[in-house]
Amino acid sequence: MVKTLMCIGNSVGSTSTANTTQYWNPIGSHAASTTEGVRQTLLRSAGTMSNLFVRLTANSLSGGSLTIRTRVNGANGGQSVSFAAGATGTAEDGSGTDTIAAGDKYCYQSVPPATGTFTAIIMSSIFDATTDTVSRLGGQGLDTFAVASVTRFNTLAAGSGYLLTTENNANVRQREAGTWKNLCANITSNSRTTTTTIKSRKNDADGNMLISISAGETGFLEEDTPSSDSVSVGDDFNFAITTGTGTESMSTRGICADFVSTTGNGQMVMGSGATSPSTIADATTRYAA
Repeated sequence: MVKTLMCIGNSVGSTSTANTTQYWNPIGSHAASTTEGVRQTLLRSAGTMSNLFVRLTANSLSGGSLTIRTRVNGANGGQSVSFAAGATGTAEDGSGTDTIAAGDKYCYQSVPPATGTFTAIIMSSIFDATTDTVSRLGGQGLDTFAVASVTRFNTLAAGSGYLLTTENNANVRQREAGTWKNLCANITSNSRTTTTTIKSRKNDADGNMLISISAGETGFLEEDTPSSDSVSVGDDFNFAITTGTGTESMSTRGICADFVSTTGNGQMVMGSGATSPSTIADATTRYAA
């Protein structure tokens, strides 16, 4: 059993709304919302969260300090960090923890003073699974689509609006052997009148994990019959969404799954899934979060 990092990052950062309590997803590419339910991640492996870490790159707050804390099932968790007015850089909670049971919903909350905003570039926690080594990975942005009878692909760490038409652009090469399981999707709105499926994809073929979303169905949805996908070093893996007939709209706030290792190996994946890849000029060093 080895600890893994559950992290959100964005090299540009996300700027808060002034004088507003907001919620931040714990995986994928981060963004804030005033609605907690759209930023929660459903966890399917029991364990302990610790070492809440936050990096701010801008802070115009005044009149008090900023508090960022963990939230478990809609209540304050056991971890928090604070930033004084105007302070940037990093803060970490080295003593607080959150005990996680299978089925808990986890996210972060920011509570600012009355004036100013801040820009966060990284938020993370360390997860120590009760059994095996578990990495919870997935996208956690808003994807809304209303297209009939198509398949779109989603990377293992995409942010908002990144359902890709080319599967190879979504594939994540596996560098450790293990098992993917506990596929989950958070469907926040659904006007579709036919069934939509979310499934795993391995080496450009359907995997074993499958969520069937009935017409109008919303909420945190999981497989009717739990299954898994074993991967070897060199396999390619991603998630796919396939619609039925009709052009009604459906929105998902995230697709995720657990990578489970019995040999102490975890995964850390970075990527936006953007349809236009980042371009780096010759002889130029850039840094990614």
